[in-house]
Amino acid sequence: MGKLRITVVEIKGHCPIYKIADKIVLDEGYRFNLQKTNNVCMHSFASIMPYYVAL
Repeated sequence: MGKLRITVVEIKGHCPIYKIADKIVLDEGYRFNLQKTNNVCMHSFASIMPYYVAL
């Protein structure tokens, strides 16, 4: 499996963790690439879960 890169393009309301253009990078479909990932919060991780395997 390849690499999945998720980029923040919009923030509705206030987010203390992310800013526009932050990235989350998953290697091999499940492993966070901590060198290329800006931040991760549990709320965003929960939102990604239903989609990342299919992608």
